[in-house]
Amino acid sequence: MRLLAAALLGFCLAAHATVPHHAVLETSMGDITIELDARSAPGSVGAFAAYARSGTYDNTLFHRVVKGFVVQGGEFANRADTPDLFPVWPTARVAPYPPEAKNGGRNRRGTVALVRRNAAGHGLPPHGFFFNLADNDFLDYRRFDADTRVPTPRGPQVAPAGTEIEGHAVIGRVVSGWDVVERIARVPVTTERAPHEHLPVTRVVLRRVRLLSAQW
Repeated sequence: MRLLAAALLGFCLAAHATVPHHAVLETSMGDITIELDARSAPGSVGAFAAYARSGTYDNTLFHRVVKGFVVQGGEFANRADTPDLFPVWPTARVAPYPPEAKNGGRNRRGTVALVRRNAAGHGLPPHGFFFNLADNDFLDYRRFDADTRVPTPRGPQVAPAGTEIEGHAVIGRVVSGWDVVERIARVPVTTERAPHEHLPVTRVVLRRVRLLSAQW
């Protein structure tokens, strides 16, 4: 009986670990549902969930829209009193975790990944994220053992032997609302507002991120 109980407990724990986590991004252009990959990127997904629970993403902007590349958000506040952009800082404490870009996630069309900068530059895990509008393989973790010509957003570059590119950790994929992402990707953007040349002319707002999975 004890063996049976232990086996059943092990089965339940394994099943719990494989249950997909989902989150709904409620935007001013519609809802986007993503399935979070807690198996491949547990630290990154845990951070994203903590920021969502604490309201870090509430009333923030999609501030970077590059057609055929990415839709990026979660880093700047939507403030009605000024046209300027003000960074959002995390409202949850997240313990540092090892880089997860090399854990197997690929920056393919329809996936969601975390940026490497913003809070990360201040000793905190990153909170900004982006949707991949195309297969952006050059955003994956890579190491080159020989001089290699590689594609980049600025055109082909030569990566010297021994170069290691950290990459961006993929935290999940869009399972519903991809049409919303594509509508955001088509909005007109500024071209003369450095360093935000890809800022939507009409604000696209992330109202909140709502976690669906009970275990969150």
